[in-house]
Amino acid sequence: MSDYTTIDIEYNIDTNETKTSEDKVFRTPTPQLNQACTLRRELEDKVSLTETTQGERYLTAMVINPTIKYALTPMFGPKGGLTVLQAAKNTKEAKKAVMRYMHDRYAAIPYQNYQQKMAILEYDFNRVFRYLESEYRVMNTFPATAEYELAGKIHRFTPTLTSENGNHIDVFAIKLGKSKFTQSGRKNEFNRDMQLYEMVLYGRARGFKHIRAHLLYLTRSDDVANWSACEPSFYAGNGNNDIVMEDTWEGIPNILDKQMNTKIQMFKDGVDKENMPQDECAYCKYVHICHQTLPPKRIEEVLDISNLTPMQKITFSKKQEMIRTFDKGIMRVIATAGSGKTFTSMAHVAYLIKEKGIKPKEVLLITFSNAGAKEMTRKLKKMLGYDPTEKEYGMQIVTFHGLFYEIVKENWELLGFGKRPGVLNTVQRFSKIAELLAKNPILEWKGVSFRNFSVKKGGYNDVGALSVISDIFSQIKKLGTDYTLISTLDINTYCDIPPSAIKKVISLYGHYENFCKKEGLIDFDDMELLAFKVIEEDPSYLEKRYKFKHSVIDEFQDTSEYEMEMVKRIKMLPTFESMMIVGDDDQSIYRFRGTSPEFILDFNKKINEQYILRTSTNVQQPTIRDNDTVKDIILDVNYRSHQEIIDLGCKMLIKNKAKIEKDIKTSRGNGGFTLVKGHADKKKMLDWIVNSIKAQHDHGIPWEDICVLAYKKSKLRDVADALTKADIPSMMGAPESMSDNSRIDSILAFARVLLNPNNTLDAAQAAAAVYYAEDPTTEVPFMHLPKEDLDERIQDILDRVLHINESTNPQVQKEQFMQFITDISLNDEAVEHFIETFENLDYEDILKYCRDFTLYGVNEEYRRLDEYPGVKLITAHSSKGLEWPCVYLDLTDFSDVDTKARDEKEEIRRLMYVSMTRARDQLFTTGVFSKTGKKVGEKIINWCLREAYEAAELDWDIDFFKAKAEVEAEKKAKSKIAAEKRKAKANKKETEKK
Repeated sequence: MSDYTTIDIEYNIDTNETKTSEDKVFRTPTPQLNQACTLRRELEDKVSLTETTQGERYLTAMVINPTIKYALTPMFGPKGGLTVLQAAKNTKEAKKAVMRYMHDRYAAIPYQNYQQKMAILEYDFNRVFRYLESEYRVMNTFPATAEYELAGKIHRFTPTLTSENGNHIDVFAIKLGKSKFTQSGRKNEFNRDMQLYEMVLYGRARGFKHIRAHLLYLTRSDDVANWSACEPSFYAGNGNNDIVMEDTWEGIPNILDKQMNTKIQMFKDGVDKENMPQDECAYCKYVHICHQTLPPKRIEEVLDISNLTPMQKITFSKKQEMIRTFDKGIMRVIATAGSGKTFTSMAHVAYLIKEKGIKPKEVLLITFSNAGAKEMTRKLKKMLGYDPTEKEYGMQIVTFHGLFYEIVKENWELLGFGKRPGVLNTVQRFSKIAELLAKNPILEWKGVSFRNFSVKKGGYNDVGALSVISDIFSQIKKLGTDYTLISTLDINTYCDIPPSAIKKVISLYGHYENFCKKEGLIDFDDMELLAFKVIEEDPSYLEKRYKFKHSVIDEFQDTSEYEMEMVKRIKMLPTFESMMIVGDDDQSIYRFRGTSPEFILDFNKKINEQYILRTSTNVQQPTIRDNDTVKDIILDVNYRSHQEIIDLGCKMLIKNKAKIEKDIKTSRGNGGFTLVKGHADKKKMLDWIVNSIKAQHDHGIPWEDICVLAYKKSKLRDVADALTKADIPSMMGAPESMSDNSRIDSILAFARVLLNPNNTLDAAQAAAAVYYAEDPTTEVPFMHLPKEDLDERIQDILDRVLHINESTNPQVQKEQFMQFITDISLNDEAVEHFIETFENLDYEDILKYCRDFTLYGVNEEYRRLDEYPGVKLITAHSSKGLEWPCVYLDLTDFSDVDTKARDEKEEIRRLMYVSMTRARDQLFTTGVFSKTGKKVGEKIINWCLREAYEAAELDWDIDFFKAKAEVEAEKKAKSKIAAEKRKAKANKKETEKK
């Protein structure tokens, strides 16, 4: 067998009855804390909702128990009385028999392709057979059913397995994944103890005296990626895979019953929703009905042009005035943080239009992101009194990708597309790759990549096969040559994939490319190459299409090689009069996206270099214009922050080598506040951040004026949870998971009902979305509605579905589907982004896209661009171009970069500088002193926080060792308390015995 990684997910099968292939009924332990939820019970008393679709892992779980029963059941015939394992001559023969049994049943499960089925089958087989080999007891594989009373009701229960010997019984429930429990831990103890206790009651009902209840988890908590390195014995050591409860039953209530009384009463009385742990809700099948979150309310900006100040009355510095009135030649503006670069460059555009008479359509503005384009448009609206991007004015404010996309859309027929192209997103891309892989299986490629098939990252940081193939296709595109000439040596992979498999993936690229052209789909990798193909095959194309006289290219420090080539061509337009590139080498932070600060550092040289032909060597090399002199201006006055903040940020860059030297001064002078403070652990840091933010607000600072920056979103989620517990409103400014958006999830639910009208559980979710959209301020939860109202609203969804499905006009079907989206969207910009793809799809394709999104959209994200109330939580990379009066910067994860890579380390310093200079008045820099390394007991010093200490001229050693001493003191105090509790418990038991 191959080596396999465990899937680090707990699959909770919320069912009371499991039917095996032999059509026998087996009950699994059922009491779960989420089943005690009073809101859930209230809903179930009023309506009965049916879920008609089950995931492939659910169906896989349905095979495991019958397999174990098959292997442990004594066979009849010539080998009568022996189990499969006993009857086999050797382990190899036994493995074949068990594998054959599982293989026949896995064939009926609708996996996405053969490799995925085989990867999951072999991995599950390894887990099953490890248990079978380790099982030493004689098992009853078809135990009797018993009835008993629990929480005031009669329960009827049949366990998975039992081992019965005299008055002793072991009762078993077998689970697929890792245990959520430990033998005696407090986490999830309700679920653990109630499931085990029900098995104890079963043993009592069967008349046994000595009872041991077992929750057997086939995946040990100490399993690792390489199966051969996993513990070969199921029971050895402490893998938390066998959770046990023991009981000696004398016919009268005993200590165990007394210990369980509180939990039984809790289950009997129910638990209010407010007291239900979040992780329990996640496993409840009604979670998407119950937890319908509303979108944040946008802060609407109203354009008031009545009080606009004429540009002539605004005071510009000498350098800013030179930029504003620049109109001939080429200028490089090195605009340091907070130097007013966007305002000044937009003032330059306003000058060209209002004072020089240039038409808006003759000016091109390019920036790095859609958010940047939106900010440019916002500022120009205020300066001009109208929106210059409207059709009648025709100004283009775009990203480079937006410009490339426009060229491709206008030349789609020449490029060989079957129809006007739309942007191919990850969901569509993964869907097509999965289809190709299903038709062209790559049998020699096995393992983790196929168990994690549909996701970008899976357990143990392995990536799914779809992501691997997608990356290989991207590399093929960037090579820009005939894919049939590409060898496996040209491809870099980040997982264990055989060279022969890489070769087959390369051969699939032609099918993928043909599909994209036929369906009119392009992705970001395509845009640059396709646009350059148009430009290079028709050298006069740009001058025929565009009449730009002036161009402003912002965020130039984040320019790529392709984009630099496009800048050269813009310069060569016959209508060219001026070009201004604006950026700051100290703010280049997107190397991972293929950008580099070298293009702004060496711009004066690169702008006059010969073109590089990107797509063909058969076209004539364009002649470069005579060298143009580039005028340089450095904007080194910061108008945003106080000097203390700028000084601290600049000191973070001292050790960097690749940079343009600057001496930044602030117009606001001194008066700011900076603090660098490390913490011993994450909890202490979060407590400190929350208390400090609360103090800031108590001193009059609005929540919206405070921002928390971190390197990873996971840290921001920790901050969000801590703020929520302290009743502090917050708004995640980092990209959000689209799957977690209630409205998007409800659109997917509605699509599932269209595909299967018997799915009333999803119909109820869609009804809940409509209910909250009708009145977002309602204080009556959907699940609290009277039975008649619930029935009526769910039926309304089913009537909509019937109306759409009975229509024979696809356009009408699409319109009605889109009407449902309009009814629930609540002006949510994330929904607006989600349905952009629908514009170029017909009704059937929209349904297919929704189905595919469920499979492949788990990693899709969207970053909100509008303004929202609350403390802002933003990743450092996303904070570029933004500012707040008060900033908290968590440096904990900045230090994860390889400290040996100079370029990467310099970029991290630039990122710290960018983050610090977002603060106007107050900057709090924090982080943990050290993080746990890969080796046992290893601690890695946070070099980023240490450099911040050096920049602030603070003594690292004093704070570091003080924090360490505090932790040790706390450990001793906790140990002492724990010892006292154990002693008190022992004394209590001794007293009870007496």
